[in-house]
Amino acid sequence: GIVPAMVGFVMSVSGYVAGAETQTETARSAIIALYSWIPAILCLLTLIVVSFYDLEKKMPQIREELNASRSRAAVQAGEQ
Repeated sequence: GIVPAMVGFVMSVSGYVAGAETQTETARSAIIALYSWIPAILCLLTLIVVSFYDLEKKMPQIREELNASRSRAAVQAGEQ
């Protein structure tokens, strides 16, 4: 619900008029920014954050925890 509200706010501030035959240059620039530049910047930021998250170092611990959880579940299922 937040993103559509932000889009609506940006469009209203930029002078977008629904149903108008033509839009102002500001409205066109806002449309281009909302649907190309902003997603591109967010994708770039996501790639940067993901590149610093080192999953390979954490995988052995994750596997151990999953195996322990499966073992406990198997023991509990056998008790019932």
